[in-house]
Amino acid sequence: MIVSYDWNKHSDACRKIAKKLYYPLLWEDDEAFQTKIRVFPKGCVVYVKNEQVLGYGFGHPWRQDRPVELNEYITLPEKPNCYYIHDVAVDPAFKKQGIGRVLVKHQLKIAEELGLDMVCLVSVLNSDKFWERFGFRAVKYVKYAKGVKGYVMWRI
Repeated sequence: MIVSYDWNKHSDACRKIAKKLYYPLLWEDDEAFQTKIRVFPKGCVVYVKNEQVLGYGFGHPWRQDRPVELNEYITLPEKPNCYYIHDVAVDPAFKKQGIGRVLVKHQLKIAEELGLDMVCLVSVLNSDKFWERFGFRAVKYVKYAKGVKGYVMWRI
């Protein structure tokens, strides 16, 4: 079940999932992570089953011309032209159960509610094939972090 993200309640579980997936190359400091969540609370959700957090996702209105960087402290742009999915992460112990699909569809629904037809993200860790299933296409190769390739992907 998708529920709204509550930093005080869910942060430890979400950071544990993030650490399993991203540490050390794609690890964000806590303050940068919190900033991205607090800037647009509506875009931050967790997937919970039996009171256990199995995954999370967060995104926010943004500009398609510049991906959000790792450890960047952001503020929302005055005139966003896309919805930026910053992260969709599922605990590796619960992969292949459709949790990622549910989280992505929720993010796409938020973009639609905001009237933002363009959805952007940076695909890392060979996740581009996953994102292509939702209509995303790679538009540019980027060096997202030291030793980590990524693709800027758009869905129009």
